[in-house]
Amino acid sequence: MSRPSVLRGYVERKDCAYEWSVESEDKFLGSKIYNINLQSQRWKGFAWKHRLKLISPKNVESKHLLLLISGSGLGFEELVLCKTLSDGLGLPCAVLYDVPNQPLFNGLYEDALIAFTFSNFVKTGDEEWPLLLPMVKATSRAMDCLEEFFEMSSERPEGFTVTGASKRGWTTWLIAAVDKRVRAIAPMVFDNLNFVEQMKHQVECYGTYSEQIADYANLKPLELLESEVGQRLSGIVDPYSYREEIEVPKMIINGTNDRYWTVDSLNLYYDGLRGDKRLLYVPNSGHALEDRRRVVNSISALTRSVVSGLRLPDVASTFEKDGKNLTVISSERPLYVDLWMASSESMDFRDSVWVSYPALEESGSYCFPVSRGEGYIATFAEVVFAAERGIFSLSTKMTILKPS
Repeated sequence: MSRPSVLRGYVERKDCAYEWSVESEDKFLGSKIYNINLQSQRWKGFAWKHRLKLISPKNVESKHLLLLISGSGLGFEELVLCKTLSDGLGLPCAVLYDVPNQPLFNGLYEDALIAFTFSNFVKTGDEEWPLLLPMVKATSRAMDCLEEFFEMSSERPEGFTVTGASKRGWTTWLIAAVDKRVRAIAPMVFDNLNFVEQMKHQVECYGTYSEQIADYANLKPLELLESEVGQRLSGIVDPYSYREEIEVPKMIINGTNDRYWTVDSLNLYYDGLRGDKRLLYVPNSGHALEDRRRVVNSISALTRSVVSGLRLPDVASTFEKDGKNLTVISSERPLYVDLWMASSESMDFRDSVWVSYPALEESGSYCFPVSRGEGYIATFAEVVFAAERGIFSLSTKMTILKPS
């Protein structure tokens, strides 16, 4: 079976364990909320059970749905985010919890659980071991459930925008490769496409792998990924392997101080992506994306563009050969443009403080004088636009200036 077919085959395979029921109907901060119990599948002897909470705004303006993939815990914060997006967009928003089901296999959670399943894939060759397969299938079954729920009232969703963070961001990339109902994605803080090059770059920047991926250390990531079995694994779970299939509009959301990745991880895969693509760097935010305002505004802008059919602005930056000026161009006139900069003695920017500087406008472009110093400088531009309701930000790619 070809590598893309492994994931697609698993997701599309019927599973008699799939079932759902509405547990209750309540109010949440003034909106109607449906609490749904979903069983998505049976995987490796475990029945995967999920909480699925659907929020419907008072005034529904679209049949498009926003689906937020979440993990364990109470999930109140995710529900507030869903409520905010639902009200602002005038469309239903659902939160799918318990992706993955955990703990499993003697108390394993999150990265430790994923690493365990990767190890079993390496040992056995069983292509259904990688945990991302049931995580993606759970997302697809949630869309099945939501479609069936709305069909009870003679409605049917007109596509989904899918978002999620970290491992759920990873899942967001992969569901877009295998489920045509996905019309846009906003993967958050999974800045790790193109696995082999990412692991090489971490070692180049940090001297070793990030402490945040320590659960994978026993697998010897780079040695594994360059082996035949590692290439098979990457072909199944690395979203970069599906870049030809993932053509939907995408808003890639990263924190500048995310300790999982390097500051310029995106530069190892962004140019290879197909279809409409936009980027948001959240300055002075880590893996938790502490600045939620920018996140909400940009997810809203992406979803609104899909519903309306109106393309988001294009932004790009160039750095002059003399190494003194960064120039930003935009296909639409923004409200303003800021340059964000951070410095470091090395390529490790995880603890750096980001500072913004206003642009100098010249004939429709925006220029920033940049001076090299004794250390490294990382910089990107934030381009801010007016939206139907409020504002939203887009970012340029990260530029790294080496010491002079």
